[in-house]
Amino acid sequence: MLYGAANIVGNIVTGHFAFRHSLIIMVIGLAVLSMSLTGMALLAQYTWFAVAFVILIGLSGVPMNPAMMARIISVAHPGPMVNAVHTSVINIGLGGGTFLAGLAISAGYDVRAALWIGAVLAVLGLCSVLPYLRRGRVGWT
Repeated sequence: MLYGAANIVGNIVTGHFAFRHSLIIMVIGLAVLSMSLTGMALLAQYTWFAVAFVILIGLSGVPMNPAMMARIISVAHPGPMVNAVHTSVINIGLGGGTFLAGLAISAGYDVRAALWIGAVLAVLGLCSVLPYLRRGRVGWT
């Protein structure tokens, strides 16, 4: 329930700023997501830390979708195919991450391996947007 409430709050905040500040939202969101997944992997045995990290993951994970969609709309003419491909790519990411986590757990690693894989994927996502910050511009171009 806390995760869902955090998703709602995160979507309200990012939805408000997504079109004008999508790059910053993506950078902050991926940084918070990376740190939260890492923290959860390290401290999941402590209930209060686990709850705090679940809330942070809820605030930062799914709520990046408005920023991603704003980015897509800014470079492509919105239409059914653009939206369908965007949704498909998100589903590929969800399925791919789940698949990798399942492989790790099947190989005998602790269930926290799923959190570590998620953290690595979030860091890779962060690395993919950081070059745009180096250009010294507010937007993506």
